[in-house]
Amino acid sequence: MVYNQSKVLNLDQQQKKRLMAEDILQEKLFALICSIKKRDEKAFSDFYDLTVNRVYGLAYKILGNKDDSEEAVCDVYSQIWQQAENYCPERGSLLGWCLLMARCRSLDIYRKRRTHKEIIQDSLDYIESIADEETEPDKVIQLFQENGRTQMALKQLSLSQRQLISLAFIKGLTHSEISEAIGMPLGTVKSNIRRSLELLQSKMRS
Repeated sequence: MVYNQSKVLNLDQQQKKRLMAEDILQEKLFALICSIKKRDEKAFSDFYDLTVNRVYGLAYKILGNKDDSEEAVCDVYSQIWQQAENYCPERGSLLGWCLLMARCRSLDIYRKRRTHKEIIQDSLDYIESIADEETEPDKVIQLFQENGRTQMALKQLSLSQRQLISLAFIKGLTHSEISEAIGMPLGTVKSNIRRSLELLQSKMRS
C-alpha cells in the first residue's frame, strides 16, 4: 500500500473543520438556551431548527418507525422548553443534553411497546445490520452524534466493542439482555463493556 501523506493531511483538515463547526454550533445553542430560559419563543424555534435532525435521527434509530419517533421528539422539546433552567454546562454540551433526553424518552417508548422476546429478537436483527465492519458510513458511529471527537474515538474501537456499546447505550439493553441476545456469559459482557468504555474515554482524551 502506498502511503498518501496528502490524503492524511486532508483528512486532518476536514476533522478540524468539523470540530470548529461543532464549537460554533455549541456557542449558538448556548446563547439560545439562555433566551429560552426567559421564555423566548423565537429562540426556542431556532434551537429546534438547529437540533431536531439529530434528535429525530437518534429517536428513529432506537424506535424504527416514524410515529413513535415523532412522539419522542415532541416530548423532548416539551421537556427542553419546560426544563431549560436545568441545563448545566459542566455536565456536557447542549447537544449532548438534548440527545440524552431523546435516548431516555425513546427507550421508554421502546420498552413499553415491545415484549422481552421482541427486544431480544430486535437486538439480534440489529447486530446483523452492523455486522459488516467495512460498511461506510459506519452505522454504529452514526448513532453517536454528539460531536466529532466521539465519532473519531469510536472509529478506533473494534467492531465487537462498538456492538456491545451500541446495544447497551443505544438499544438500552441490560447486561443480562445482551448476554441472552448474543450468547456471551454475563460476566464477560460486563467486563467487555467496562473495558470498551475505558478505551473509548482514553481515546477521547488523547
